[in-house]
Amino acid sequence: MLLIKLLNLITHNTLFKNNDQNTAQTSFGLSEDYEKFPKPKNIDCKEYFVQSSTYQTFDLQQSTNLPTLTKKQKFDEAVNYITSKFNTTRDQISVTSVYDTSFSSFYFKPLINSIQVKNAEANLNLDNFGKVMSFGEFWIKPTSKNFKKKKNLSPLQSLFIVNDRFLNFKFDQNLMEVEKDFITFNNGYDELLIQDSIIIKNLPFIKGGNVNIAEKFYRTQDEEIFNVWEVSIPMLFHRNPSDDTWYTFLIDSSTGHCMGYFDSVIHN
Repeated sequence: MLLIKLLNLITHNTLFKNNDQNTAQTSFGLSEDYEKFPKPKNIDCKEYFVQSSTYQTFDLQQSTNLPTLTKKQKFDEAVNYITSKFNTTRDQISVTSVYDTSFSSFYFKPLINSIQVKNAEANLNLDNFGKVMSFGEFWIKPTSKNFKKKKNLSPLQSLFIVNDRFLNFKFDQNLMEVEKDFITFNNGYDELLIQDSIIIKNLPFIKGGNVNIAEKFYRTQDEEIFNVWEVSIPMLFHRNPSDDTWYTFLIDSSTGHCMGYFDSVIHN
C-alpha cells in the first residue's frame, strides 16, 4: 500500500521536471492541453521534445596518467573531474560507463540516470490497459561473466539485465508491478531475478507522460563490487482522441531527441 501511494504521488510529477534552463535536465512531458498537439503522423517527431543536449562526455584518454590507473581509479577520476567542472557533489551525479575494452569513456548526466539506446525497438500492447511492454537491445552489453545481485534493495530499485534479446515485462492492473521471472543467458551470464516493482513516473495512460524503466546491475572485479550501471529508456505516450490511437515515442537519451515513433490501437 505504501508503495502504491508513493507511486501515485510520483505520477503527479514530471519525470524530468526542470525549472532551471541552465541545468542539463530536459523536460519530455506533455503540456496539460496535450490533446491539442498536431497529429504525429507525417511530422518529424523531434518537434515534440525540448531540443537540447542532455549528456556531457568525458574521455579518460585525456588523462596523462591513465596507463597507471586501475579501473576503479579511472572511475573515481572521472567523477572528480565532473564534480569539479560542474561545481557539484558526488551524490548529485550519476556516472555511467560504456562497456568497452579500454574502460575509457564515461557518459554522465547530473541527477538523471540514463544512457543512449541503439537499435532499440519497443512494442506496446494496450489490451486491457497495457499489460505487456517489450524492449530491444541496448547499446551497452555486459562483458563480465560474473554478476552478483545486490541484496536488500528497496522495492523501487527494480533490477533486470537487458542483452541482445527481447524481454517482456508483465504489469498488474495498476501498472505498478512486474512479474517475477528468471532470465537465462545462453552466453554464460548468470541468472538474475527480475524484482517485484518497476519505476513508473507519470503513468502514460492518464495524460501521456514518461515511463522510466531502470536497469541496474553490479559488475564484479577482483571480488569487489565497484560500480553500479544504470540504464533507463525515456518514453512518451501521446493519444490521438479522434481514433483512440496511442503514439509511442522512443527517446535517444544521449541527445533528448526522438528516435522515432509507432502507434498501437487500443482494443476495449
